[in-house]
Amino acid sequence: ELGSLTKLQDMYLRGNELSGSIPSELGNITSLQVLYLSENMLSGVIPSELGELANLKELYLSQNRLNGSIPSELSNLTSLQILHLWGNELVGSIPAELGNLASLQKLDLSDNKLSGPMPSELGNLTNLQEMYLSLNRLGGEIPSELGNLADLRILYLWGNQLKGPIPSELGELASLSQLYLSDNNLEGPIPSELGRLTELEVLGISSNQLSGSIPSELGNLVKLREFYLWSNDLSGSIAAELGRLTNLGKLYLSDNQLSGCVPEAWRDTEENDLDSIGLPFCSDREALVSLYEATDGANWRKNSNWLSADIALQGWYGVTTDGGRVVGLILPTNGLRGAIPPELAGLSNLKGLYLRSNELSGTVPPSLGKLSGLEQLVLAKNQLSGLIPSELGALTNLGVLDFSENELSGTIPPELGKLTRLTVLNHGDNELSGAIPANLGSLIDLEQLLLSDNQLSGPIPAELGELTNLKVLDLSGNQLTGTIPAGLVNLTQLEELYLSGNKLEGCLPELWGNIVKNDLDKLGLPFCSERTPPPTADP
Repeated sequence: ELGSLTKLQDMYLRGNELSGSIPSELGNITSLQVLYLSENMLSGVIPSELGELANLKELYLSQNRLNGSIPSELSNLTSLQILHLWGNELVGSIPAELGNLASLQKLDLSDNKLSGPMPSELGNLTNLQEMYLSLNRLGGEIPSELGNLADLRILYLWGNQLKGPIPSELGELASLSQLYLSDNNLEGPIPSELGRLTELEVLGISSNQLSGSIPSELGNLVKLREFYLWSNDLSGSIAAELGRLTNLGKLYLSDNQLSGCVPEAWRDTEENDLDSIGLPFCSDREALVSLYEATDGANWRKNSNWLSADIALQGWYGVTTDGGRVVGLILPTNGLRGAIPPELAGLSNLKGLYLRSNELSGTVPPSLGKLSGLEQLVLAKNQLSGLIPSELGALTNLGVLDFSENELSGTIPPELGKLTRLTVLNHGDNELSGAIPANLGSLIDLEQLLLSDNQLSGPIPAELGELTNLKVLDLSGNQLTGTIPAGLVNLTQLEELYLSGNKLEGCLPELWGNIVKNDLDKLGLPFCSERTPPPTADP
């Protein structure tokens, strides 16, 4: 009876429980412009008579139980703008005649059982904006003619059996915002021409057999929000240009053979699998390269694997990593010559920096104060000069600070009093001057305070009596004056005490007589209990 409604223009029966087949008589409603039968339980084949609906603009038959093939007669619907057949059980090939639908804007044939190759005639749909062919059984190669679809914004071909290369012609789709080619059998390199797709927001080419490197040209895709490359055979280093992709919210690269480092710009990507690829962020590699170049790395005693693009950083001599990030740099007695580069501050996960017993010169870079996770900083036995940067007072996780046996000058920065986790502070054998900062008494975990052989002057701060965990105190070989503060008697854990070579006066706390290692006999001072009392006046 519906076939008698010859003046009907729109038929909306979506989301009911209609069953049975689609009546072929609907082909008689030649005035029909919209036929919406989606989300029902319709079965059987699509009637070829629907090809008689010359005025039809929108055809929705998705999410039913339709089977059989797509009638080639649908190609007669020259006014058709939307064709949705997805979510059925359609089989057979996509009719090449669909390429005649010159007005078509949206084509969705996904989630069926369609097979065979993609017709090259689909490249004739020059008004097409969206094409969904995912979750079928399509084979063969992606037609290069798809590059003619200048208005295409969305292309979904994932979940098929497509093979061969990704056509470089897809780089001509200047309006494309989403390209999904994942879960196929595509092979060969990623075309550099995809870097022309400057409107692209989603690029999914995972789970294929793609090889070669990731083209640096993809760095032009600055609008990209989602980038899926996992599970291919990609290799080589990640080009620095890809660091321009700063809008990424999803990034998946695992199960490839990538090397080098990950652009720093990707560090804060909300969803990623960067931990799985075992590569450091480029700031780590760049910082290490800066050290190598600044300190004559080619002539180090040991430099195995340094600068290698194909070996992870943990394979570089003296480098330890955790989760791909550099946490330790251990290069003592290794022939480093030159200045410490400020770029080392790029090792933002660094916990230990050991450059003892080299020939480093120049100043200590203030930028090291940015290494907020640093726990041990050992630059002893070098030729460093200049001031101790006050910026090091920001290293609140520091446990060991050893600048001994250098040529450092100036005063000890009072900011070091903020390093409350410090257990070892060794600035001995330098050219430091001025007073010992009183706020070093705030370092309550300190076990070793070594400031010998400098030019420190003034009195010993009474505040050092707060260092009740101190085991070693060496202030010898300076120009300290005044009496020994009475509060130092609180240093009951002392095992070693050296104060000689100063101009101290007064007496020594009696308890210090029990300290095993000391130089108290060189001071020429009595213990306070032995001090001769002043004479009393005659009555």
